[in-house]
Amino acid sequence: AEEAYVTDAPLEGEDDVDLLLRSYGVGDSEEKALDRYEKALAAFDDMEKPEEINIAIIGRPNVGKSSLLNSIFGDTRAIVSDVAGTTRDSIDAVMERPPPPGEEGLPTIYKFVDTAGIR
Repeated sequence: AEEAYVTDAPLEGEDDVDLLLRSYGVGDSEEKALDRYEKALAAFDDMEKPEEINIAIIGRPNVGKSSLLNSIFGDTRAIVSDVAGTTRDSIDAVMERPPPPGEEGLPTIYKFVDTAGIR
């Protein structure tokens, strides 16, 4: 596996001295690897990201917040019961809406949070 790092040509940003040091397994290759990693991560910062909309469903206990979430998604995302306090922790559900037909663009992301009742 170590042989995979040794090449006859310098890597990007590497001079002949760096190549020689790398061939013996010494040098500042860790620093350069971290620098390349940070540059690669920074490239993601320039990418266009979809719009994200956060929606919290809040209200008093046992008024149908979890039922509303299930109705929006058309699926059982949250447990529904007549017993007060069924939802103790917040429940997240994510929905992605594609761009309108014929339009190019990114989808819109909706994040719904079903909360426990406010007393």
